[in-house]
Amino acid sequence: MLTRALVVSPIYWSLQGEIDLDGPTESNPEATCNKRLQWLGKAGREGWHPSSIGRRVILTILRLRTTSSRSADLVQALRLLTRAARAEKGFITCQTYLDADDPNAITYEERWQTREDFEDQVRSPRYSRLLALMESALEQPSLEFHFVSRTRGLEYVGEVRGEDVNLGL
Repeated sequence: MLTRALVVSPIYWSLQGEIDLDGPTESNPEATCNKRLQWLGKAGREGWHPSSIGRRVILTILRLRTTSSRSADLVQALRLLTRAARAEKGFITCQTYLDADDPNAITYEERWQTREDFEDQVRSPRYSRLLALMESALEQPSLEFHFVSRTRGLEYVGEVRGEDVNLGL
C-alpha cells in the first residue's frame, strides 16, 4: 500500500507521494513545501516520524485573530520569523495558516526536535518578536505547547477500521 499525502500549503495544494528527504531545492519548490510537512510515506506506514525517534518533538500552536487590514502584514511578519527559525538548532518545521472561513484567524505552528532546543528559542530575541506580534491580536491569542512522543499516519486509520486504507491513488 502506498500512502499519499494531500499537502496543503499557503501557496498551493498538491497531491504527493513519499516526500524527498534529500531536501528542498530552488528548482523543486514543491519539495520545499513537502519538506516542511510531516513525512507520510514509509514513516507514516510504520508509525514513526523521522524527527521523533527516541525523543519528544515539541509542537507549538499559536492561534490569533486580527483585522482584515492587518492580516497580510501579520502573516508576512510570521513568515520572517519562520525564515529566522530555519537557521536555529533543532528546528524541524513551521507553517502559517489562514482559516478558510475566517481570513482574520491565523494559526502559526512550530516543531522543535528537543525541549532544550525549544526552550533556547523561548529565551531568544526571535521569540520576543513573536510575543510582540501576539500583542497585536484583536482578542486573547491561544498559545499551546504539545510534547509529542509518537506520530502515526494513515495506517492507524486502517488499524482502527480493520481494513487496508487505500486512497486509490
